[in-house]
Amino acid sequence: MSGIITALPSPALEPLHRGHQKIDQVNGQISDFMQAQASGEQPDPGAFTALLEKRTVVQQAMQGQLKLHEKPLKSVLSESR
Repeated sequence: MSGIITALPSPALEPLHRGHQKIDQVNGQISDFMQAQASGEQPDPGAFTALLEKRTVVQQAMQGQLKLHEKPLKSVLSESR
């Protein structure tokens, strides 16, 4: 999906692109946490919870951005009927 977002030069999609990059970063950190745990380390469970919360916040922000762009599109579609 990131290929689609990066291929489009629209400035309106820039916040979504940044959000996607941030989610990729957090997913990498979650993966690192899980690998450390699988190798027998005892990483801080609070850090894992914080990563999950951070990912959720970014996803909600991206959903908000999509809704901002969706509403004008719905208005145009309903007016053209």
